[in-house]
Amino acid sequence: MRDDSQKWDAPFSSDEVLQAPGLTIATLPLDRLTSVNGTRALAGSDLPVIGWPDIAPGAAYAVALRRDRILEVNGPARPDGWDAAQGIGCSDMTDGYHAFSVTGSAAMEFLRTGAELSLDLPSKSAARLLFGLPAILYRTGEDAFTLIVTRPQAVAAWHAFGLVLDTDI
Repeated sequence: MRDDSQKWDAPFSSDEVLQAPGLTIATLPLDRLTSVNGTRALAGSDLPVIGWPDIAPGAAYAVALRRDRILEVNGPARPDGWDAAQGIGCSDMTDGYHAFSVTGSAAMEFLRTGAELSLDLPSKSAARLLFGLPAILYRTGEDAFTLIVTRPQAVAAWHAFGLVLDTDI
């Protein structure tokens, strides 16, 4: 059997931090991520639902992805599967996504290198194509953002960040 172990980049350490003047990018540990789907998804959460460029209102909230899909961040545990009474399906996605914090006075300028973004153009959805990857992007403060990608794409995102910052990672 051949050894393909050296064909792919090794996962980066979750302790690594990328820094540039006015910018810090680091892994952001989140306690729980739950995908809620269905025509009643937006009404099926007790958490406040945010879109772009809303600022997350605390530790637990839901991020709108489509009119029939939200991602609950640090919300209550929900059983996986279809809930016929509420008309929603839930899936624990905590291990399916990887979150990064992007903070500092240059954070928005950095993010604009990966997508066309404006704080003046609101959207009900936080889903974006960013640095060529499907992502979820929302604000957690004036100069603070959370960027979520699927876990298999986290290394590609990390390398894209390094390329933009011209950093050897």
